[in-house]
Amino acid sequence: MKRWVLIAAAVFAANAAFFQWRTGDGPDGAGLSDLRAAPIGFKAPDAPLQTDDGRILGLSDWRGQVAVVALWATWCPICRHEMPQLDKLASGWAEHGIAILPISLDRHPRSLDLIQDWYRRHEIITLPVLHDKDGRFAGTVTATATPTTLIIDRSGAVVASVVGRTDWADPAIGDYLIALVQAKDTEAARALLSR
Repeated sequence: MKRWVLIAAAVFAANAAFFQWRTGDGPDGAGLSDLRAAPIGFKAPDAPLQTDDGRILGLSDWRGQVAVVALWATWCPICRHEMPQLDKLASGWAEHGIAILPISLDRHPRSLDLIQDWYRRHEIITLPVLHDKDGRFAGTVTATATPTTLIIDRSGAVVASVVGRTDWADPAIGDYLIALVQAKDTEAARALLSR
């Protein structure tokens, strides 16, 4: 019996280690090398996103900027680390033409209240509240895990993505995003990942 418990524990530990490696949820999270190029021609959906003041916006409201679209949820343990990190970086990146857009995937009748409370508890003060109320955004991009982050160029094309915890404070990621702002078109933006 003891042998089976040890075997089960070893299998569990191996699966946990594989999941951390696969999702970039190691000690520091994923880095620039973990960003994956998106399929050519994949445009970000302009699905309706509800704000905390009741307005409905779409990603087209940020066209002309590079967007870091973080699909997250209040119940996501990785998001507890990632969202405060993105909040701290938001002001500095905005100066370069980079918008951080966290889109909550929460499905609760009072989701906006939950999101606002979560922001207060985690001291999120810079990031906008955006809610994928009807699930159309997540459904269009087929997000299967949180966090999933899409990197969108100035024309609205998705050029890269990453699933799982990411070390957004990694200077290489910041340099990549600033280079995206300077890219003349989507082809040039896509080429940045292959350097």
